[in-house]
Amino acid sequence: GQDGPLPGRPGCWGVCPPGPGCPHFLLSALYLCLPLLSACLLSAQLPALLTLSVSLSIHPFGTPPVPDPNPRTGPSHPWPPRSRPQQKPQVWRRVTAQAEEQNKVLHGGPCEQTSHPYQAALYTSGHLLCGGVLIHPLWVLTAAHCKKPNLQVYLGKHNLQQRELFQEESPVIRTMVHPGYNAATHDQDIMLLRLSRPARFSEHIQPLALERDCSANHTSCHILGWGKMADGEYPNTIQCAYIHLVSREECEHAYPGQITQNMVCAGDEKHGKDSCQGDSGGPLVCGDRLRGLVSWGNVPCGSKEKPGVYTDVCRYGHWIQRVIQAN
Repeated sequence: GQDGPLPGRPGCWGVCPPGPGCPHFLLSALYLCLPLLSACLLSAQLPALLTLSVSLSIHPFGTPPVPDPNPRTGPSHPWPPRSRPQQKPQVWRRVTAQAEEQNKVLHGGPCEQTSHPYQAALYTSGHLLCGGVLIHPLWVLTAAHCKKPNLQVYLGKHNLQQRELFQEESPVIRTMVHPGYNAATHDQDIMLLRLSRPARFSEHIQPLALERDCSANHTSCHILGWGKMADGEYPNTIQCAYIHLVSREECEHAYPGQITQNMVCAGDEKHGKDSCQGDSGGPLVCGDRLRGLVSWGNVPCGSKEKPGVYTDVCRYGHWIQRVIQAN
């Protein structure tokens, strides 16, 4: 990572090139010019969503995570625990498209500390509620079913039990749920959160580029979060795992009549790697772009036969643009 402006890449969202600011709002193949900031920063370098049937009760970064004594009920397909690796976990390395091709299958394990600068942790009333994705200095993308009052966003987090040097906290001052969100069907499960102040970009805090091409052929992906594991415990350190996109035909076969055009499926039929409770709203990263948000899936989670279901972010570029422009 690096401080300051990041180099542009085709298809990325970003703030306009150096100049007097952003007096207009312009979307091109390379830049999204935002009127909110005069600083010019590329809005990402890299590209899941689980039903939250329980939340994590944590005194932020001070005590070990324990289950919330008053579980919150999410959508009708709560995820069970994600499988904990049986052998010594491999350290997650920061991913590039080339690295994805060379390392298609890795067992899930602790992420490397600077491999996930876009990851957000959403808290409410001292409880870890969901994951999220920083896509702009002032905006975090997450699942609509993660909407709760008094949300706080933590950026730059790796270990939830520790207060870390580069972490930042910001209250959410505006929640923008997609107007088409249907809690019963989980369709259009996406929401934007406006932070009270801009994030300060560093090696530990950077935005993630959005995938805008729904036909993109990056099938090798990864997921990450502080979600529930096989033993029912929640990790202190964020966990990462490789999975891959699943064809729409396979997805519809796994969930007859439940998959809409706004959803995408991903999983791992060999090892059952998956997202689980507490991962909701977190990222599905494919080809260095944000392809999906953790939304819902099979009970129990980690099924080799049934993939996880994610909100397909590539379908929401124009909505995201309009919300940021208007707010």
